Amino acid sequence: MKNAMLRTGYTCASILIAGGLCMTAAKAELRDLANVTFTQPVTVGTTTLPEGRYTISTVSEGVFLVHDNNGDHAIVLGRPIDTAEPSKTEVTLRNDGEGFRLDKLLFGGETSGIGFNQ
Repeated sequence: MKNAMLRTGYTCASILIAGGLCMTAAKAELRDLANVTFTQPVTVGTTTLPEGRYTISTVSEGVFLVHDNNGDHAIVLGRPIDTAEPSKTEVTLRNDGEGFRLDKLLFGGETSGIGFNQ
């Protein structure tokens, strides 16, 4: 009897956790920040994306999704940075000797941006 009650408890707990995760995912709303075209492969976080047109979206505070319409995507962490005021929104890449990495997203007309963690 005790084992049956434990199994029932574990099942209920699993259902509650799965339901909570589904509700969280349903509430998550991507907000597009910028569109960018990579002319060569670019490493974003730990994923190397092929050349192409991508959208950078915010998933939650400090979490960003870089994705295209073909299913290529990468998730990367970012942090707010202070910058000089660029005239337009731009994405900067950094050459680390092994290839290019996503470095910063600067917002036109603002003195803040996002620095991406690698």
